[in-house]
Amino acid sequence: MKKLNFSVNEARAVTMLEKTLNVASAAKRLDVSPNALNISISRVEQKIHRALFVRKQKTGEVTIAPGVEFILSYMNTITNAADLIEDENKTWSSETTGGQIILTTSQTIMEYVLGPYFVEFVNKSPQLNVSIKQQDDWADYTPATNEICITSCQEIEEGYTYFPFHSFVQRYWASKKYIERFGSPQTMDDLFHHRVLLRKDLKDPRMLFASVPISQVFPHNTLKGYEIQGARVLDFLCERGLGIMAASEEMIKLSKLKVENLFPKTKGEKMDVFVKANKEFLKTPIARYFIDWLFECRDKIFVTINTKPSYSYKKQYS
Repeated sequence: MKKLNFSVNEARAVTMLEKTLNVASAAKRLDVSPNALNISISRVEQKIHRALFVRKQKTGEVTIAPGVEFILSYMNTITNAADLIEDENKTWSSETTGGQIILTTSQTIMEYVLGPYFVEFVNKSPQLNVSIKQQDDWADYTPATNEICITSCQEIEEGYTYFPFHSFVQRYWASKKYIERFGSPQTMDDLFHHRVLLRKDLKDPRMLFASVPISQVFPHNTLKGYEIQGARVLDFLCERGLGIMAASEEMIKLSKLKVENLFPKTKGEKMDVFVKANKEFLKTPIARYFIDWLFECRDKIFVTINTKPSYSYKKQYS
C-alpha cells in the first residue's frame, strides 16, 4: 500500500476550511490567496482519491463531504503537531536570544574578527540587547556578571570560565617608507636606534617586546619612542612610515596593512587570548548562545587568512 504524505501547509488548509466552511475566510486567516488554498485542498483530494468538501457555486462556501471524518482528524493531528513545534521553537528562541549582554573586547578583535558578522547577528537576534565596551588594557580586569570578555589572561579568577580563543603571534613590522629612510634593524638591540611606536593604553609597553628577554630590550626600563593612544591610530602611523610597531601576524593579515616583517626568522611571541565568562551567567542559554557565535566568527574569519585557530571549540548550546 502506498504511503500518503501531506505537507503542513496542506494540513493547515484542510483544517482551516473545516473550521470556517468558507474559502475566502479560510484563506484570509492563513494569509494566502483563495486560489492557493484551493490548490492545497485539491492536492490532498487527489492523493486520497476523494472529495473532502462539497463546494457551493460562486459563494465560496463549502460543506463537509460524507465519510471523510478520519481524514479531517488526521489533518488536525498534523496541524496540532506543527503548532506545538513552532511554539517550542519560539520559546527556545526567546530564552536564547532575549535579554542583555555586555561584550568587552579590544578594538582590533571587534573590528576584524567580530565586526564583519555583527550586523547580521543583531538582525538575527533582535530581542538580544548587546552593549560593547572597548578594553585594550586587560590587566586586572574583572567583568560584570552578564559580561563576556575576550581577553589575555594573567591570573585565573575563581567564578569564571575561560575558553581558549587563539594564540596570537606578536612580530615586528614597518612600512617600506620607513625602511627606505632609516634602514631595517638587524638585531633586537638595533631597536634602540629606531623609532618605536608604543601603545599608550598598555600599562606595561614591555609586553610588546616579550619575544626576547626584557633585560635585553629594556636594560634600564626605558625605550625612546612615540606613545600612541589607540590601536587603529598606531596602525595608521606605522603604515605611513612613522616607526616600528609590534602586532600579531594575524591582525596584520586581517587589517591588510602594508607593512613588512622585520625579523622573518624569529618565530615571535605567542599571546594567548581567552573568552572569559561568569560561571553563573554561563548557565543561561543567552550566554552560551553568544559564546557559540563568538567562536563561529573566529572560525569563519580565520579561513579568509588561511589560519587555523590554535584551539578547538565545543559548542556550549545544543
